[in-house]
Amino acid sequence: MTQDEIKDLFGTIGAIESCKLVRDKTTGQSLGYGFVNFVRTEDADKAVKTMNGLRLQNKTIK
Repeated sequence: MTQDEIKDLFGTIGAIESCKLVRDKTTGQSLGYGFVNFVRTEDADKAVKTMNGLRLQNKTIK
């Protein structure tokens, strides 16, 4: 998934402050993890409850 796709997915929960997928510095390929920060703490809590354990492209969201 792209960073924009992750942002769109998590954006359904609440306003996103920042979103970053971690990539290999040499190849530019995704390392399979990233970070999403929400504007509101309540939305971050909801994201954990809603998305934890969800599988996306053979990866489990934790």
